[in-house]
Amino acid sequence: MTIKIPADEPRLLLVEGADDREFFRKLAEYLDISGQIHLVSYEGKDNLKNYLLAILTDGCFAKRRHIGIVRDSDYNTNAFHSVISVLKNTNRNSNSKNKFSIPPEPLVRSAGLPYVSVLPLPVDTEGALEDLVLAALQADPIMPCVDDYFACLTKVGLRISKNRASKSKLSVFISGKIVDSSQSTRRDVSRKFLREAVGMSWWDDELWKHDGFNDAKAFLQQLAVD
Repeated sequence: MTIKIPADEPRLLLVEGADDREFFRKLAEYLDISGQIHLVSYEGKDNLKNYLLAILTDGCFAKRRHIGIVRDSDYNTNAFHSVISVLKNTNRNSNSKNKFSIPPEPLVRSAGLPYVSVLPLPVDTEGALEDLVLAALQADPIMPCVDDYFACLTKVGLRISKNRASKSKLSVFISGKIVDSSQSTRRDVSRKFLREAVGMSWWDDELWKHDGFNDAKAFLQQLAVD
């Protein structure tokens, strides 16, 4: 795997995949800090170690100021300690004299340069980024219909996997928006993923104000200024 990280970017935000990358790109735009952070998708949590190793050994480590790492909290796992384990293993297994400093807890940066900080989403509970988005959309009139649909699936005997439920619910919600031409444009019709939802015509700045996004906003703002 060939991994290229721009040499002239002092602040890096590493996120799991395309959905997370677009979410945080739009959130950075909302916070007016887009130009201060470079977003990198590490393409799944199993690949995080490869990207961290690339950052450690690419010859530009001394130019890095702050490295933020975002990961879904998921289920039956401790996402923060999982990331810390990857950081420590990268330090231990690399031949480089460079080493990552280790943050003491979520949202808190490490002591040494480059700073390292970790954001599990959600911070205090199991789940994924999609769960936070669904919470922000909870007041929308479509949401009870989405909940009824999944309640019906359960009633007829379908076993809904916890780690797929929030992504599926968000997809159904987006489909509801698409069929209402007053709330969506022709460009919206083929969209069904989180990375597309944040760019749809009905997504506005009021949604970014939801309390569920406060940790993500604080994390980005710290990354942009430290």
